[in-house]
Amino acid sequence: MEKSSFFNSVSHDRKYSAEDWAAYFASFVSNGVFVQPSNSLQVIANTGMSITIKSGSGFINGYYYRNTTDMIKTLAVADGVYNRIDRVVLRWSLINRNITIQVLQGSVAQVPAVPVLTRNAEIYELALADIYIGAGSTSVQQSRITDKRGDSSVCGIVTSVIQQVDLTSFMAQFDAWMGDSEKEFETWFAEVKGQLSDDAAGNLQNQINELKYLTFQNTTVPASAFIANATYADYPFRAALALDGVLSNMIPEVMFDVPDAVSGNYSPVSDTYNGGVYIYAATKPDAAITIPTIICWKGA
Repeated sequence: MEKSSFFNSVSHDRKYSAEDWAAYFASFVSNGVFVQPSNSLQVIANTGMSITIKSGSGFINGYYYRNTTDMIKTLAVADGVYNRIDRVVLRWSLINRNITIQVLQGSVAQVPAVPVLTRNAEIYELALADIYIGAGSTSVQQSRITDKRGDSSVCGIVTSVIQQVDLTSFMAQFDAWMGDSEKEFETWFAEVKGQLSDDAAGNLQNQINELKYLTFQNTTVPASAFIANATYADYPFRAALALDGVLSNMIPEVMFDVPDAVSGNYSPVSDTYNGGVYIYAATKPDAAITIPTIICWKGA
């Protein structure tokens, strides 16, 4: 069937629906988030189990969305034993005739999976952020929020109508993650020193690298190391990264290079095994990546 638009109506012989206009806009405006300013629809930690979604705009299937004020949503309380990952989405609903921000609550598990997006003829979702809720957590940590706005496989940036992208907030999120990791270590270190004698506390600084954590700098992961794996639905590729001294009961923190962290292609959750660390990717990288810092904590 041939269609053309838009022409003046003569005696009501030209009628156009919302779908006609949506199809027109969708032909040259992509789905995603408008990132001018850079924190448009960014998800950030608030107090307790609440989060704030910044004001901003998005575009889905030819339909426009705008949030004019910061929005606060409260997440469900954490499980006492298992972890979960919640996902904040921008949902287009042809049934309800609107676009709204929703929270998809993940299922609890020792190694939780990210909730799957709904994308069909009636509902279409874009992921704004993934939030890792650790067992027993009483508050949302900014370092556990993974910004998904720049990940074209689940969200993406609106193109064709913008000239440039401001990545200031993406960089700020990465810096906050690095800062939180350092603060956690300093807090732990202070607690341990308080439990030791003066002599033991004095020796702790010299022994801590050997006894409490392992650090690896500028580790290269070849693209060929990433193979298909079903551990995480949204990150179906896994690389086994051999690291001397790492055990399966350690807690890993993989600090990606800034472009890799901002891309959203790599999971915020990593796993250890006896002899190394597993890292996960949404898509198989075309070239080797270099990870500036990997810390494997031995715990108490």
